[in-house]
Amino acid sequence: MSKEMDLKRQIKDALKGCEEKYRRLKANIPGMVYEFIMQPDGTFRFPHVNEASQELFDISPEDLMRDATLITQQIHPDDHERFESSVRLSAETLQPWREVLRHVVNGEVRFYDCMSRPELQPNGDILWDGIILEVTDRMKTVELLRANEQKLSHIISASPIGIGIYDGSGQCVQANDSLAQIIGATKQQLLKQNYHTIESWKATGLFDVAKTVVR
Repeated sequence: MSKEMDLKRQIKDALKGCEEKYRRLKANIPGMVYEFIMQPDGTFRFPHVNEASQELFDISPEDLMRDATLITQQIHPDDHERFESSVRLSAETLQPWREVLRHVVNGEVRFYDCMSRPELQPNGDILWDGIILEVTDRMKTVELLRANEQKLSHIISASPIGIGIYDGSGQCVQANDSLAQIIGATKQQLLKQNYHTIESWKATGLFDVAKTVVR
């Protein structure tokens, strides 16, 4: 009897140890770890959410597990339809779900990379295990770069000075109308040109044109 009690105690201690390791792991993950369940009638809930929900969404884990709509209500109106359709598709195909969504948290638009894997349960529920990471700084940087690229493109197009942009291999990737007019070529011909390859100039007829301009 004592051996049986000792074995039970060892199993209990081992389980406690595993639970503590899992707790520490969740605490150190830089994101919201969650379980999301959708029932056959379409209703959904979070049976488990870690403490990161407070930092990421200003919603306590207890409140979110009590009312899952607290987080879906924060989804940006322009992203809501994409969120719903992608979740439905994941539920129908049981394929992993991943979306970058905007949420409006306390009046501020923030970006989140959401990912999870679904699993059909015996009772017909679908359970997603996943994590949500905030990527606001990264997405704002991408948006800023895109805006700057558009501004640069407009400046190049409107410039009276001939401008051509070449990539690392010497291939022309952008040219304005001014450059095309200066050397008597089309923009399509310029884009076929490679700065390092005379043959590409000859193939587009730019080699003779260039010689004429230089003279």
